[in-house]
Amino acid sequence: MPGHWFSLPHGWCEAVAGGIMLGAAFGLFAEAGENKLGTFLALIGAGIGVASIALISKWLSKQEEFVAEYTSNPTAHKALFFFAIMAVHTFAEGVGVGVSFGSRPEKGESMAVAIGVHNIPEGLAVASVAVSHGQSVLTAMAVATAAAFPQAIMAVPAYLFVDFFSQILPIGLGFAAGAMMWLVLSEMVTEASESLGKKTAATTVCQLSPSSVPVSD
Repeated sequence: MPGHWFSLPHGWCEAVAGGIMLGAAFGLFAEAGENKLGTFLALIGAGIGVASIALISKWLSKQEEFVAEYTSNPTAHKALFFFAIMAVHTFAEGVGVGVSFGSRPEKGESMAVAIGVHNIPEGLAVASVAVSHGQSVLTAMAVATAAAFPQAIMAVPAYLFVDFFSQILPIGLGFAAGAMMWLVLSEMVTEASESLGKKTAATTVCQLSPSSVPVSD
């Protein structure tokens, strides 16, 4: 657990989390692009995701003075923004697991294992950002767990109504991937570069990104 046995500077936390998130985003695109239609829908979803998150970020940036005045942590809104995007992404993953079980049980088992394994580095990413923004270890652990909770919630209805969810799944995966890529490239890499330098930040992100790409049949 970051912050318990060791402490990383804010820049390293942003770079590590950014690399893990970027890999997860590529994994979502790969899952959505099983055919040409899925790829097309995923790209549409990604465009919607980027536009939506950019508008939300612009609005949040105008609230910095309000946040600084009424909270002890002026960067709290950035941590909340990060958590919200990760929750949206796990929402889409839960749908993916449910659809996989509903369409082909053997595929669902491998998908569930792959998603479960890649939740480990994602949990590290969420906890690292929480700690770097001044949260305690217990709070970071709770936030990381809560961010993955939508997976369990959405897997059940996706399994029960597989025909409906299988049609919208590529758009949802693309939306989540686009939102995550925007956050990494426009916010996290920038913040990491300020303290680590552009070369170190970019190298760290690129080297860690493959670690969170789920591998399944």
